[in-house]
Amino acid sequence: MYGDIYGPFVAAAASRVPNPKIACVVVHPEGDWGTYERAAKALQAAQTCRPVPVMATENDPFTMKRLQDTDGDALFVCAGHTPTYAQALSPYARELREWLRTGARPYGGYSAGAAAAAQVGIVGGWLHDGIRICPEESSEETDELLISSGIGLLDWSVEVHATQWGTLSRAITAVASRLVERAVAIDEDTLLHVVGSAGLVHGLGKVHLITRTDHGTAIVSYRPGERVSLDH
Repeated sequence: MYGDIYGPFVAAAASRVPNPKIACVVVHPEGDWGTYERAAKALQAAQTCRPVPVMATENDPFTMKRLQDTDGDALFVCAGHTPTYAQALSPYARELREWLRTGARPYGGYSAGAAAAAQVGIVGGWLHDGIRICPEESSEETDELLISSGIGLLDWSVEVHATQWGTLSRAITAVASRLVERAVAIDEDTLLHVVGSAGLVHGLGKVHLITRTDHGTAIVSYRPGERVSLDH
């Protein structure tokens, strides 16, 4: 499973240099080494690589210098409280994009890290105008649907845990309500490997594209092995 989900990302890093060094960012007020260790294990199980932690805490927040000091060949952003990740990383969006671009470094993210890749992310909430749109347990401790700036690597908004957490409906609401232009909702244990304006689905679940049309909101789901056009 690790190879299907994390393999394309690590392979992209390894195409730059053998045994790539992967900077793994975790954002947590007190630090969360368990999250880093799970990510490192998954990346190394997929392919030979050298994960390097960047543990961003309340007392030692994320900065570009901390990332640059890893001398990483790729960037992987881990899971956690999605609004906290957005708050920590979005102020550095331009610098992060430049760092990735100038070094031809790939970006990967799981859960909060995947949502952070978007220009505008869907980061929490279980209500919209007081109406329930997904389970409260999926709210990220936020009541109303919350939209936040991300890193800007993808001009689609990103929703995660789509089927498993019931957040596909939250992404549909965000698009239908014109809070975001369009959205990609990704199931758990699923990778959307994006190069340019095209993606390929890997893993066990599906990727769902949500767009507005003249007749309402359209949802198209893609299975593993299927190619996805993001040039809409």
